[in-house]
Amino acid sequence: MRQGYDKPIYTNMKYPWPCQPPLIPIKENPTGIYKRKVELPVDWSLADGSDYSIVLQGVESACYVYWNGEKVGFSKDSRLSATFDVTPFIADGTNE
Repeated sequence: MRQGYDKPIYTNMKYPWPCQPPLIPIKENPTGIYKRKVELPVDWSLADGSDYSIVLQGVESACYVYWNGEKVGFSKDSRLSATFDVTPFIADGTNE
């Protein structure tokens, strides 16, 4: 802790883990991989010039987004929504 200051405050609340920069918590550093399959409806046309996006409504700290095995983007604005254009990666049928 810095002399004369309390622990860092983040979005009106204390960090949910011990904060000792630059050290990373070893026991409690939750990470996850969320993989989903998306089946496009048969009446959707990829040839009509439409744009397709995925919106994440608040990731805890940072995330990478992949679509059909291709890297779409990265976001590190914790707990804010992030929109990714998946138009170049989307395919008819099942997408991951």
